[in-house]
Order: sequence, then structure tokens, then C-alpha cells
Amino acid sequence: MSNFKLSNRLLKIASKVDYNISNFLDIGSDHGYLVVYLAKNNYPGRLYASENKLGPFNNLKNNIVNFGFQNKIFPLLGNGLDVYLEDIKQVCISGMGGNSIIEILSNGFKKGIKLDCLILEPQNEYYKLRKFLNYNFYSCIDEEYILEEKKYYPIMVYKLDKKINLTEIELHYGKLALKNKDPILFEYLKNRKFDIEQIIGRLSENNMNYTNLCDELERVKKAIDYEKFN
Repeated sequence: MSNFKLSNRLLKIASKVDYNISNFLDIGSDHGYLVVYLAKNNYPGRLYASENKLGPFNNLKNNIVNFGFQNKIFPLLGNGLDVYLEDIKQVCISGMGGNSIIEILSNGFKKGIKLDCLILEPQNEYYKLRKFLNYNFYSCIDEEYILEEKKYYPIMVYKLDKKINLTEIELHYGKLALKNKDPILFEYLKNRKFDIEQIIGRLSENNMNYTNLCDELERVKKAIDYEKFN
């Protein structure tokens, strides 16, 4: 097991890890490939990986041993930030719904946990997650979209900072991704615009979905023309 190939998604997440911030926890680490990759690439701090069920946790432990990183990567059994240790300053949560990520972070914040850096890859509910993080004084410092299995996801990096004013468009699609004209985000926006226009063309104005689709279409158009409105 000395060689393995990280998925493009995990490679992109790994590229967002701040090597100047110790230590790192991957929540819901699955096989532990992300932390193994970081260990192989000389992340200087301690690496933690968690699972909340015994079966996956045992698989995680076995993988760490098989890769020979039992003195570098430390497996933790528990839910979300229940496994938090005081030396952990950087956390990754990926491959989960936005609401699940909010629940994990909210439970941690209620216990007074403050993290220097969050690396998040939600599968949905991006608007709610961005709003929640901003409310809790986390500012987005990096954001990039990926396309995996025909689905579009943002990878977002947040650091504890301050609240900022965000527009509805920025909460939906990400201020930095819009400002930087992220090519995958804009590919999604253009495809979504086309799809909505096709659907609206087949609906009557009395259809219950008509108004919502029209609102979304207007939002997508403003996002595509973001520079004109900002």
C-alpha cells in the first residue's frame, strides 16, 4: 500500500491546507487518504482523522498502520467536533451536506471551540453555510469550484476574522469565486441559465415552480454579470 492516487477532489482540498497552522483534523476521514497524503508531503504538525462508527474507524486505523504513519496520524472515534483536542487549529469537513457541516460547527462553537482555519467542501446548501460562517465571524479567504461526477462543488477556506457584508448573490455562489471568475463556477452558471430557460419555456405562469425558477434565473444572470453589479 505504499502507493495510492488521491482523487482530484481530495488533491484540491489538500492544496488548501495551511502548512503554517498546526494541527490538522479531517472529520469523517473515510480511509484517511487525505491525512496520509499530507503526511507523505511533510505536513509539519500533528494529523488527526476521525470517524463516528466503529467499523469505518477500525478501517481508518488499519490504513494508517499499513501506510506506516501511526506515529504521525492519530485516529479519533466520535461525532464531529466531539473529538476536538485543544492543539487542533485547522479542520477539514468534506463530502457532507451543508446542513450537516453547520450542525457539526454549531455544536463545536457552542462549546467555545475556536478554529484558526476551516476547509469545507459542502455538497449542498452553500447559501446557508456561507451565511452561518459569516454570522460566526469566519471570513472566506479562498474559494474554488470543482466538477466531480457531473456535479459542481465549492471548496472553501475560512479563517476566524470578522463579519462582512455579503449580497444574496455572494451568499449563493461565493464572493471570491465570483470576483475571480472561477471558470468552473461560471461554466455551471451558464449551464444552469440554459437549463432554467428551457424549463420555463415549457411551463405556464400558473405552475407552482414558475416564480421560483424565474427568481433563480434572475439570480444566475446577475452572477454571470457580477462585475457589472459590483
